[in-house]
Amino acid sequence: MSDMEGRTHTPGPWRLRSWRFLNETEWKRRIEAAQQIDGRTHFTVICEFIGSEADATLMAAAPALKEELREMLGYAYQALNLAGCGRAPLIKKDIERVEALLKQIEGEDNHDQRDGVEG
Repeated sequence: MSDMEGRTHTPGPWRLRSWRFLNETEWKRRIEAAQQIDGRTHFTVICEFIGSEADATLMAAAPALKEELREMLGYAYQALNLAGCGRAPLIKKDIERVEALLKQIEGEDNHDQRDGVEG
């Protein structure tokens, strides 16, 4: 999936795998994407880390969440057009919030995601 600047992310769906070895107390997590190549399923590792299942589940859902946001944005624009711009302030605010979130997801906002500092 390519964004406006030509950057890409690995297409979904992504899945979560968790495991721990004998004698280890922390769970290891891996986010993987399935790809069909020559009729066989191959998995690309997106990331591996030690952390909570809740964080990993959210990360694994990221591609689907992004696509749902885009689809919902389209519906919001349709609703805004039907209602008229001046008569639908809540829809306009929802559109602005979703557009800002998509810009953040696509790395187009002014926040440095590595350290949380605005730039």
